[in-house]
Amino acid sequence: MPAAAGQRAMTRANTVQDARRLLEESDLFRSLTPEERQRILVHAHLHRFAVGETIFLKGSAGQGMMAVLSGEVRLSVPSTEGKEIVLAILHPGEVFGEIALLDGKERTADAVAVTPCEIATLERRDLLPLLRQQPELCMKLLEGLCHKLRRTTAQVEEVLFLQLPTRLAKTLLKMAVRRVSPTGVGLQIRLSQRELGSMIGGTRESVNKCLNDWQRRGIIRIKDGVVVVVDIPGLKRLAEAEGHSGTQP
Repeated sequence: MPAAAGQRAMTRANTVQDARRLLEESDLFRSLTPEERQRILVHAHLHRFAVGETIFLKGSAGQGMMAVLSGEVRLSVPSTEGKEIVLAILHPGEVFGEIALLDGKERTADAVAVTPCEIATLERRDLLPLLRQQPELCMKLLEGLCHKLRRTTAQVEEVLFLQLPTRLAKTLLKMAVRRVSPTGVGLQIRLSQRELGSMIGGTRESVNKCLNDWQRRGIIRIKDGVVVVVDIPGLKRLAEAEGHSGTQP
């Protein structure tokens, strides 16, 4: 085997091992014995996606669950008018696709790579035998789904009852805690203003107005489409406001 091909094969093997290790350390599989984990994680498949590439579409066949190994994944629901509601931005270590894993039916949302991604897939046919044997694994799946349902319910409540500046501040805080700036200056959020508007039930224009105001006040900084939070206490105060004044949706 040529040296380059051998190096690629070794790199891929190491990446697959990393994928299985990350899955093994997840809450979903932690309760299993090493033998049980090995039985199921040996079936993990690794897939790479480029920026903007579709991982799956709403209505497509659901054949298993997935885990983000690197990069970011956007889950959204499209409308017939061509708009979308962003449900979540997933980061390394997070699992998605559990609904299709459990019922074998169609996907309930679109999944798209926000950045270059590595995704591990566990197919339903490989997991179902273990689910039938291990009730505690089923409970872990249900706990994860309940957590996501609670998060979605809270997101709907915020859209219905809070004004846009408060909703936007809350969303930035949720996203910012996941992306520490390499320079240590603040926290980064790599989402477009359109995507932020979709997440909070607002327009790109209303989001832009808020962000520009906060930038003038020194709470955030916007550079090359990236929002950097430089005054975290100030953003927290905005998120905790009742929202009786400010930009409307």
